[in-house]
Amino acid sequence: MFLNHNNKKVAQTVVAVLIISIILALVWLQPFRQTLAHRNNTPGKVYNESCLNPASEFKPVWECYELTLQKPVSGPITIQHSSGETHQTLAFKDGAQIKFRFTPSQAGNWKFSVGGSINISSTRPGYAKGFVVANGINWIRSATGEAFVPQYIMYNRPSLERGLQEFVVEHGFSGFHITNLRDFMQNISYFEAVILKTYRLGGVTHFWIWGDKSRWQTPSTYGVDAELLYREIAARLGPLPGWTVGYGFDLYEWASAEEIEDFRETLHQYTSYRHLVGGRGYKNKYRQISNKLDYASWEWHQPSLADYRDHLKYANGKPAFSEDRFRVRQPSRYPDKDYDFEMTRKGLWHSVLAGGVANIWGHKPAGKGYSEPYPNKEAIHTYRKTIDLYFEPGMSVNNRVVNGGSCLDGAKHVLCYVENTNRIRLQADALKDTSKILAIDTKEAYREIKISDLTQDIELARTSDWAILLVKSEK
Repeated sequence: MFLNHNNKKVAQTVVAVLIISIILALVWLQPFRQTLAHRNNTPGKVYNESCLNPASEFKPVWECYELTLQKPVSGPITIQHSSGETHQTLAFKDGAQIKFRFTPSQAGNWKFSVGGSINISSTRPGYAKGFVVANGINWIRSATGEAFVPQYIMYNRPSLERGLQEFVVEHGFSGFHITNLRDFMQNISYFEAVILKTYRLGGVTHFWIWGDKSRWQTPSTYGVDAELLYREIAARLGPLPGWTVGYGFDLYEWASAEEIEDFRETLHQYTSYRHLVGGRGYKNKYRQISNKLDYASWEWHQPSLADYRDHLKYANGKPAFSEDRFRVRQPSRYPDKDYDFEMTRKGLWHSVLAGGVANIWGHKPAGKGYSEPYPNKEAIHTYRKTIDLYFEPGMSVNNRVVNGGSCLDGAKHVLCYVENTNRIRLQADALKDTSKILAIDTKEAYREIKISDLTQDIELARTSDWAILLVKSEK
């Protein structure tokens, strides 16, 4: 049977419509396909890092403990120290068992509202630095009171030990940035291991729980029970020290202030253990989605030292986070926002010399995942060691110390940074309370060069970017 001319035209039209419909469907389904692929990136292996057994002989403070209950409980469990310090947490189901966790902040006897108690020794392991808390603009570790500047590395690989050795131990990053806490229920042991393994190296972890709307990574589009997810995160991860969480990215496209604030309040209702919660604001403008969160953050492309200082200015007394991801990507599709290795090194120093702004970094060569080692990792580690030794709580910007440089002034030290020079000139007043001057080449492996004379004019062996330390006299 043959089609006449009109029937042929109808058939051709139908075929064209079908082809266009298929193309549009594929385009429309692309975010969903990306979401499924992203879920598959959550490692499938089981990890065995856990909280301490309360029956063990060694019971240090600032470590987490996991206890098993004989029967289910409803409502929160109260944990009280003999001094009166009290915490609340939730029980959770682990297979056929009911468990709960807690982290003691001081030695002595802790009693549980479900019965029983535990005696904690006074020993704090050197790595156990406690929760991440805020003190004004400073990021603080609660067990030690030390200030630090969070510098996270993007990481999406199953080998946690290898990644931690490479990026936390050898590079000196603070810890991992993990973007998919929304997948927590798929592999609970992975997220627990990320926190605990990092913590036991002295580090911290930063999560994003949601993504963006175009990838279907929001609470209303991702296909998970958000209420159950939040409860399980609070019960299992809430008592674990050493992590912070952002609500996601591109939030200005889909999230309201009330929604993010409700997430924070939900965690607070479930557990008394506090973790800093934020929500990344607008792109390249000082506009936050909510002013009621624990830190201020924005998406800011290639921030300068002046931008970082403005970050802290507009944070209004809170810690600041430049919460874009500063990536070295080869090839780069976004040259207006991507970095190279030298920009990365300088960015680390600029963010601290502004007063201490947190960042996320990443290195992705063609065909590789996040992240690959940086070729200048010795210089990155020099940054980390300098900050560990000489960055103090309450340091303030003081640019009346060195000509052409930037300085932070603290109770014990003045930390300065000058670029592309071998000649440093100090202001005369800066030497009044100085007992020692050190120079550190920020492009090389860590080495302190002691300046023999307390002099205004310092000449160094090579032109580089230098950290200059003025150690103050003890009063």
